[in-house]
Amino acid sequence: IFFRKCFFFIDSMITRCATTPRYIHNSFLLRMASSWKASDAVQRAKSSSRGSFELDLGDAAAAIAEYSVWKGPDGTLVLEIPHTFVPQTHRGQGLAGVVTEAAFHYAQEHRMKVLPTCTYVAGLFLDKRPHLASLCISRSLLPETPEPATLPE
Repeated sequence: IFFRKCFFFIDSMITRCATTPRYIHNSFLLRMASSWKASDAVQRAKSSSRGSFELDLGDAAAAIAEYSVWKGPDGTLVLEIPHTFVPQTHRGQGLAGVVTEAAFHYAQEHRMKVLPTCTYVAGLFLDKRPHLASLCISRSLLPETPEPATLPE
């Protein structure tokens, strides 16, 4: 059974590459996640308390980590990350981790706490980066209806 699953995986990857020539011919799309850095992500504010960290992938595609800012306990600011998104053609390269790491660096730089409500961030991202768990705050420490806050400059 193990070998059958491995063969199916390899066969499906070959088929995927053969039917989607962009994987083979577009060198930009083949750029590995190790070459992307959190500093490549750009912060885009949608309002004074909401926005996203985005990584431009070309062809009008972007990896995104959305955020909201709330007033937390003791006057601290809390950066909530409710959603991350990577286009289907770019998945599996670690790009969600790059934009999420940019959000964590921003929070650390501005002495904010992070509320990871996105299942990817709360699970896989923090499992791979346990050193960032100290920045996180539990939802139970926030009021029932938290008050929006403005981002620090």
